[in-house]
Amino acid sequence: MKAIDLHIHTIKTILDTDFCFDVNKLKEYIDSENLECIAITNHNLFSKKNFQEIKLITNISILPGIEVSIEGGHLLVIGNESDADKLEEQSNELRKYIFDENSSLKYEEFLDVFDNYENYLLIPHYIKNPKVPTDIIKKFGSNIFLGEVSSAKKWFATIKKEEMLVPVLFSDIRIDKELKNFPGTHLYVDCDNLTVGGLKNSLCDRKKISLSKINSDSEFQIMPDGTMASLGLNVLIGKRSTGKTYTLDKINKSFEKNSIKYIQQFSIIKNADEKNFNSIIDKENSDFYEKYLSILKKTVNQALGINLPDVTNKIKLYLESLIEYANKQDKMDIFSKCTLFNEQPFNYTVSEEITKNIEAIDTLLSSTKYKDLISTYIDEMNLKKLLNEFIKIYKVETNEKLKYDFVNSIIKIIKDELEENSAMNQIKDFNIINYALTISFVNKFNKYINLLKQSVEISKEDFYKFKIRAIRKQYTSVQNIKSRIKNCPKITEEFKNYNNPYEYIHSLKEAGVPKNEIYKTIIDIQFEALNSNGSTISGGERAEYLLYNQIKDGENYDLILIDEPESSFDNIYLNENIKSLITNISKKTTTFIVTHNHILGVMLKADKILYTCYEKGEYKIYTGNLSSKKFLCVDGCEKTTHDIILDTMEAGQDSYIERSKIYENIEN
Repeated sequence: MKAIDLHIHTIKTILDTDFCFDVNKLKEYIDSENLECIAITNHNLFSKKNFQEIKLITNISILPGIEVSIEGGHLLVIGNESDADKLEEQSNELRKYIFDENSSLKYEEFLDVFDNYENYLLIPHYIKNPKVPTDIIKKFGSNIFLGEVSSAKKWFATIKKEEMLVPVLFSDIRIDKELKNFPGTHLYVDCDNLTVGGLKNSLCDRKKISLSKINSDSEFQIMPDGTMASLGLNVLIGKRSTGKTYTLDKINKSFEKNSIKYIQQFSIIKNADEKNFNSIIDKENSDFYEKYLSILKKTVNQALGINLPDVTNKIKLYLESLIEYANKQDKMDIFSKCTLFNEQPFNYTVSEEITKNIEAIDTLLSSTKYKDLISTYIDEMNLKKLLNEFIKIYKVETNEKLKYDFVNSIIKIIKDELEENSAMNQIKDFNIINYALTISFVNKFNKYINLLKQSVEISKEDFYKFKIRAIRKQYTSVQNIKSRIKNCPKITEEFKNYNNPYEYIHSLKEAGVPKNEIYKTIIDIQFEALNSNGSTISGGERAEYLLYNQIKDGENYDLILIDEPESSFDNIYLNENIKSLITNISKKTTTFIVTHNHILGVMLKADKILYTCYEKGEYKIYTGNLSSKKFLCVDGCEKTTHDIILDTMEAGQDSYIERSKIYENIEN
């Protein structure tokens, strides 16, 4: 079995975080991981010069390739060394289509650029973001039989499913000169001919690929030296300063950042104080906050669009002109007697509903992520026909508006000419119905907003053994408002208008509060966690809540790393609550936990125990489990399980015997 990595980045593009390539670092990576074949796959780019530079440092098989953005996903296109010139031409051709981070080839465009794609090894992001849509993968037929996944757990979940693409797992690594940790997980393949043709023949056979040299179906390699870990629950034990946290950090830095959840030592204690905890609760419920206030936001923005002094001034001018016109009836001349002299302009607008419908259909047609789901229920051709019908209606209404606007422009020209030649002044244009609606809106707005300020519980939801309660209430201080708005200006004077909502929001706008943030200054929503008795939770319960929340969030990741959670809890609590939490998460997500506590180290009954120690100037790892007679290291050394467990969990044999006698004496 040979280790291969067909997804390596050596040139920074618009799709990469910043890194500085170092060819010597790549050689170090190849040597330390014992790789026998790699592919250079930069985003939408292949540089023959870069490829040749890399070829000089090693004798292993190096394949040229490109990671192509296609239909919203990413597709590895890998060729043989003889394809380098062609790939560089195709890379240059990609510039016509890929010009920013959101650019992506259409399927047909891909076929135009890569007209020889059948000669290449094609590997789409499959169970890894951004995914190539399933319908696009199907269009390639038998030319795509592999799919890249993002974790060992997903690889094992897919490898036995014959109906799915053959899963492959690569590093997707950026070779940066500052890189200190290399990914320990690689794909191993039984293949003597490490070319595109040879790899195609081997990778299509699920029996010829593995995540380790020993081809285990429940473990995967985490260290370059071949150290294995379980897909389930792994416990790291060892004396102080023997490399437990070092190992955890190495695992953390060896995998994609967005695939790992790392709960660091003391982070629970740090956040369990009341101030930090309340801040976390508030942040966790920000989606509820935004959703609850969404209608208020629209209403406030509508009120901000009303200039009441301007409206009041317009009715004043209207009434003055009306009285003046009435008083000068005896002075009317031929110009002022014309019907158009005081004609009001026509009021015609294009329906908002028609534009919203067009936008909604366009959104459905443009969707790439949910394209398959949408097409399951709605035929694409019918959607296009419906869009066409709405566009026709929109054109008719727009045409009609243009006519009215044209007529209004003529009316204005005539009115201006008539007034200029007349001794009379026209009655000012004024829509009294709109005025009445505006005044009514402002009055109702003030009433509605003040009603919202009444303190009331608006939500109470279960979360594990707790309840999260949301209370709506009025603001009592400017400081509370400032906690909701980033870089909020000084608003002490403006807050004096708090009970006159319309005046208040307009004064905030004048003070420089961003318009789209003003709705947050109206009412406050406070969240609090309650225990099963309905009381505010204690410090210990806050720690439990935080750990549960962190572990629960771990379900969204491929790996979860937990460093000494016992620092926040006593043994009874660990045994009755935390033990089951960790056991349950390990069934869904590969879990690593560092501990010195016998409840977690022994009673968890981990699938794999990793014992770390410092020997002869280096960190070493021995692995086994509670049913093993001996723990083994990859270099062939071994230690008895009994000695390891007693030394780390019980402080040694003598301490264990002494403690047993004390317990016996207490019992007697």
